[in-house]
Amino acid sequence: MPYDMEPEGAYYARPVSGVASETSKSTPQIVVQMSITHKADETSESGWAQMTVPILRDVYLYLSTAAYEYTREHLETLGFNGDYTTPEFSCEGCTIVCKHETFDGRTREKWSLGGGGPKPLKESQRDVLQARWANEHPEPVSTGAPPPAPVAAGVAPAATAPPTDDDIPF
Repeated sequence: MPYDMEPEGAYYARPVSGVASETSKSTPQIVVQMSITHKADETSESGWAQMTVPILRDVYLYLSTAAYEYTREHLETLGFNGDYTTPEFSCEGCTIVCKHETFDGRTREKWSLGGGGPKPLKESQRDVLQARWANEHPEPVSTGAPPPAPVAAGVAPAATAPPTDDDIPF
């Protein structure tokens, strides 16, 4: 059944089901069905606008040797139970991204988990860079953990879940 395409951008969703399968070229994959409840909205105080009706979309995660590390990180974020026969997910919600791509003259949605940005520095690298900066800048510098990534750039932790009806002031 065809459906209207959603605009490109960041959305808030939770995994509802999954199935391990393979592509037409025999690449193993896990397809995660996501229930999308909110769209990123810079004009909203919470940063999210609730969808009129939640929608379901699939995120394809490939399990080839080349893609495995990327997919493993995303499966961990989703709270994957590790069972490829009966996949289940414990994540309460995360950011997913919609992009439009054209293939064979047809435009379609392509959904992916947020993230894929730079990896954090190893602790040893961070310490060397921190010491170098401190040498060059005698002022005190915070050595605490880096600030969390912006929601649109990565997977949103459950604590940044969209507001409930009780949180909306009208």
